[in-house]
Amino acid sequence: MANMDWFCGVNSTDFDDFQWNSDNTVYNECFVDLLNTCVHIFSLVMTSLVLLILGCCTSLRLYSSRTIVPFPGHDVRWLVFFAQWIILLASIGEGVMADSKTAGTTQPHLYLPASAAFVALLIAMVYYHHTECWRLPNMSWLLLVYWILTVFGESLKLVNFIEHGLDVTVLRFDIAILSLTMNAIFLIIELNVIRTKVFGWCYTELGIPRDLKNRDMHYYHRYVNLPSRILFWWLNWLFTKGYKSHLEMADLGDLSEEHSTSYHYELLRKAYEKEKERADRKGQIPSVWWSFWRAYGRILSLAGILRFIGDSFGFISPVAIGGVVAYATEQYYGPAPDAPTYDGPYITVDEYFKNGFVLVVVMFLASAVRYTALQNHYYIVIIESIHIRTAIQSFIYEKSLHLSSWTISSGEMTMGQITNHMSTDSINIFLFIQYFHYLWSIPYQLIVILILLYVELGYAALIGSSVFIITTPIQFKIGAAMSKVQKTVLKYADERLKKSNELLLGIKLLKLYGWEERFCSAIETVRASEVGQMFKNGMYNVATMFLVQSTPVIVTLISFSLYSVVEKAPLTPEIAFSALALFNQMTIPLFLVPMVIGWTVNAMVSVKRLKTFFAAPEIENRDDGRPPFIHGTRKDYMGDMDEALLRDMEKTTNGEKAGQHIHMNDQDIPDVEVKDTTKLLSSAVQPSYGSYGTIEAETVLHDPVQSLPQEVAIKITNGNFAWDVDSMAPIVSDLDLEIPTGKLTMVVGLVGSGKSSLLSAILGEMTTVSGSVLFNKDHNTVSYGAQKAWLQNASLRDNILFGEPYDQKRYKAVVKACALQPDIDILPAGDKTEIGEKGINLSGGQKQRVSVARAIYSRADIVILDDPLSALDVHVGRQLFNEGIMELLIDKKRTTLLVTHQLQYLQYADQVLVMDSGKISLHGNLKEIAAEDPELYEQWQEKIQLISESEESESEDDTVEMERIKLKQQISVHESEDKKAQDKEGGKLIQREERERGSVSWRMYWAYAKSVRIPSVIAIITMTTLYMTAMTATNFWLSMWSEAGANYTNATSEIITADLTYYVGGYAGLAGAGIVLTLISGTVNVVFFLLAAKRIHTALLRNIVHAPV
Repeated sequence: MANMDWFCGVNSTDFDDFQWNSDNTVYNECFVDLLNTCVHIFSLVMTSLVLLILGCCTSLRLYSSRTIVPFPGHDVRWLVFFAQWIILLASIGEGVMADSKTAGTTQPHLYLPASAAFVALLIAMVYYHHTECWRLPNMSWLLLVYWILTVFGESLKLVNFIEHGLDVTVLRFDIAILSLTMNAIFLIIELNVIRTKVFGWCYTELGIPRDLKNRDMHYYHRYVNLPSRILFWWLNWLFTKGYKSHLEMADLGDLSEEHSTSYHYELLRKAYEKEKERADRKGQIPSVWWSFWRAYGRILSLAGILRFIGDSFGFISPVAIGGVVAYATEQYYGPAPDAPTYDGPYITVDEYFKNGFVLVVVMFLASAVRYTALQNHYYIVIIESIHIRTAIQSFIYEKSLHLSSWTISSGEMTMGQITNHMSTDSINIFLFIQYFHYLWSIPYQLIVILILLYVELGYAALIGSSVFIITTPIQFKIGAAMSKVQKTVLKYADERLKKSNELLLGIKLLKLYGWEERFCSAIETVRASEVGQMFKNGMYNVATMFLVQSTPVIVTLISFSLYSVVEKAPLTPEIAFSALALFNQMTIPLFLVPMVIGWTVNAMVSVKRLKTFFAAPEIENRDDGRPPFIHGTRKDYMGDMDEALLRDMEKTTNGEKAGQHIHMNDQDIPDVEVKDTTKLLSSAVQPSYGSYGTIEAETVLHDPVQSLPQEVAIKITNGNFAWDVDSMAPIVSDLDLEIPTGKLTMVVGLVGSGKSSLLSAILGEMTTVSGSVLFNKDHNTVSYGAQKAWLQNASLRDNILFGEPYDQKRYKAVVKACALQPDIDILPAGDKTEIGEKGINLSGGQKQRVSVARAIYSRADIVILDDPLSALDVHVGRQLFNEGIMELLIDKKRTTLLVTHQLQYLQYADQVLVMDSGKISLHGNLKEIAAEDPELYEQWQEKIQLISESEESESEDDTVEMERIKLKQQISVHESEDKKAQDKEGGKLIQREERERGSVSWRMYWAYAKSVRIPSVIAIITMTTLYMTAMTATNFWLSMWSEAGANYTNATSEIITADLTYYVGGYAGLAGAGIVLTLISGTVNVVFFLLAAKRIHTALLRNIVHAPV
């Protein structure tokens, strides 16, 4: 077989007198390499042919998709692929190096098998990707054959190496073991794919995830292959679209379910409930930290693993750079006399990693792995911090709805505190989640760097690093001072914004009296104080940056200066540059130490506050006959998709990996385009008014529910209720009453007699001291109109509908009954006109009528109205009562409970409740009360007579007319300026903000430069240039110093000492100049930029104040 010389080498005897026996096959290295090459070529040809035929000659050529449904073992397969790819790359390099040691001939068998395997593996992974894309698991049979053949070939290679006496010190032997392991893992994964996807053994075929059935869902991160995921390649469509046109919110599409608020609310809620069960068993308050860990611990642990991998690979480049410099020095000056020699035919591990070209590739791969791992670490912690912040905010929102009324009214929990929980506390935890891995990462990096520096420089490195011990406490002190100054800055900013808001709200009055300058001066005075504190903060920043940038330089100077003295050896280039890289790598961790500690302390304080808030008393979760609510969602209204989503969340909190696919059967998913029409916490319908779900409260009533007769809607038995959960003295007591179904019940009494408390007790807002409240199981949905109207920042129609479907006939009847039609006719866009926050553009009476209209329009069985007629004049009140309450409620047999001071309507009541000192003193119809207490009835008649005389004296509805005149005036003021905008935007008050598109123009930069002042800009550029020049010159000087150290082989001690003095002095001078210039450059930047900010603020303020109204 002499024709094999091209493969084995011209001088090879591997195929001389070839016979088919073990000596010429299994123990023949060239034969084994030829066999492995044939296996890889076979795979390369077959997989390419299959892809070509299926992709060009079948209907699959028309198939295109950005997403996949991964097969089992998908991520592991790709990780093993990357590992095998690096192993093969190393094998090719080893083969080339081994071939270069043979004089006068070449042996392609040393590197051709690895090269063929490298290409075949790439094509195999392309083949596997199309197997998933086309969802053709039978294509896996070809890969199975390939992995079996490669395992067989690698086993033969390993046997051959053992026969030739190779061990782990030889790189080729190590590569064979690793390659055999990787191919065995490929074989196991492929067998599992065939078991699950082809035969379906012990496996249930899963359908397409619900997200992928939503055509508007473009967030494909979970539904692409691993390389696309870790490199974010799947985002290219967005970059391309953004390059071609301006991106809009609609271009981003819908988020996947795993990023929805409801998903993460449920995740945190279930984790908190499990933690609450644990804490209750131990008599403790539930831990918020443990709840976070239960919900998000696994995915954050994955982020920690990626952080560890990234930090560990970060140490490779500083160490490798020393080897590269040593290799270059050896090539330039020749090998040192004591340098080891490698004469064998095989490349050892030590020889391989002393090659400069290999080390350059190692540095590149290490950097690629490091930054890929860190990027995905940052992606996970940032995404999960957003998830946790969203879950916290929704959890706080839900909790605030369930808080006991006493908790709010007593001052134990204020709206300001709840707002701070929603904003400040959630932000503190948000920041902590992003950076908490630095709590262990920074010590880990510093310890390893110090060990490596000790290996490079000896005790000189430890002496130099002691500077960090001095500067770190200084950084903490500066950080504490910055925190105090920042609070002062915020205080002045709040005062400035308050004064600015007062100026803008009263601008007409200010211009009328000519007080613009006075108010401008007041704002500018506060602004000056704010800028002064910002200057202090800026100088602290300069000091921090000065320490961060100067400390490594000082440490380097001390360490390099002492190295020759302490270690009695010259400073060589490989030691200098390796140590310099390690010193520079300490900069960022030390810079982050004070900030990470600050974020940690803030998060601990916030979690402590949230712990108290989450444990605050809630309204009672009692079984009163109404259908149960599951945290804002009626259980009987939840659809299959919601149940499936909740089941998936339950699995996640029970230990399944967060972030994995949501799998469900095809029959569970309607084959329709899914649109997210959820509100905040529920993907089902919203709860009816007055009904609440709750996290399990401190007081949970589980009295057995009695069935009420159909003629009774609500029944209170032996009722005693208090606001304070710890109080045993009831506010309303001795309540025994029945609210008749489909009838009008009125509650009357003096101010403070307990009328509103009675309604709160019925709704479950008060603490039950004793007794029970029961609702009729067949008529139990509630609509509630509060004494103080509550409106959304939405259109007037949306405020009335409040989530109910629009019924034109019903809607018009309600609008007419509530006397809203004349008001709607005045509005520029009719009932589609946007109502400002808290109904700011409506009067009190108009807001009350909208609130009552909402209650009447609802389809609830029971309507509870708390004194809605008090904010209305007599004429409008009579219309609302007759046409709204009587015709649309009572005539429709809807149970109505009305609190009122309008005694003239008592004649229409089927039942009247008279409240006095928290008790029902009288009840019955008007005739029964007149018979029981004639004196009280006589007083009522006198008041009714006065009201009748007042009605007759008023010929016109003055109050309503004044309200409508005022509304017309508001509309007419804005009509001339905003008519087109109103027509276009459909009556919206909040218009879309204007924004510039494209890149920032040079005119903006020039305008800012003029605000800074051109001489100041020149000074800033000059100082920055000088600083960068000094730092660069320092590195060049170090290069000269280390290069001189490479020629000290025969130098005397006097020459070495003189050179040391020369180079240390020059390095110290350049380093000192760089440090001083750092301080000057930072100060110049702070001063000039703050002055520019002050000028821009003053100009903007005066332009606004002097603008015509």
